[in-house]
Amino acid sequence: MWELSKLMGWIVFWGFIFALLNFFVKQINKQLIVPASKKNKKIGEIYRPIMKFVIRFHKPVGAFVSITIFLHLFLMYTYAGPSLTGFVGMSIMLSVFLLGIYGTFFKKNIRGSWLKIHRVLAFLLLISISAHLLMPY
Repeated sequence: MWELSKLMGWIVFWGFIFALLNFFVKQINKQLIVPASKKNKKIGEIYRPIMKFVIRFHKPVGAFVSITIFLHLFLMYTYAGPSLTGFVGMSIMLSVFLLGIYGTFFKKNIRGSWLKIHRVLAFLLLISISAHLLMPY
């Protein structure tokens, strides 16, 4: 079970990294690909399928990771005890997830303040996960 709990943690980590790519692929598209595509359409033709893949799976991966973290929490708490850095990370991830749910199903304004908070919390979560990996307890 110890190995399964560690595996769940790594699934959460890599799933979160994938979900975070959503922000970066959109920024790269906006700042680099669109201007470059005006000169050479091949660049956009190559990049857009990658971007669409990341965008398409952002929400399901975020939901999966948010559920998987509870399994990781349960297993780690059972076999290793409580972890302050893990609890902080899970709390931030839950906030990011709930804001995503709010924005997707209730607000629907993609330029609202909820999105800015969602993004800031996602980057705080990156710091929190890094701290958890360096200091698990």
